[in-house]
Amino acid sequence: MEKRTIQFSPPDITELEVDEVAEALCSGWITTGPRTKMLERRLATYFETGKTDIDCTTKEAIAKYSQKVVCLNSATTAEELNLRILGVGPGDEVITVIIGTTKKKP
Repeated sequence: MEKRTIQFSPPDITELEVDEVAEALCSGWITTGPRTKMLERRLATYFETGKTDIDCTTKEAIAKYSQKVVCLNSATTAEELNLRILGVGPGDEVITVIIGTTKKKP
């Protein structure tokens, strides 16, 4: 049988994405900085209006959309936040699926 390689997820990265990443890295902020806050406002605007062309830099937009979306670093952090919002705490039982990862065989 012929051995074939099937790519798991071929990247679709253009110069635009490369430039955005480079700008973020050179900004001095790689965590929750101004670019992350802008993304949160843009997402909140889109969720509320369905539009992508609203200026999120005005004082009104900052006041209206700044506390509606939060960007997190991982799905695990998102799940922890969900559990906290639901009031799950020490001593509570949580049943979930096994966490798996995609690994390349040696």
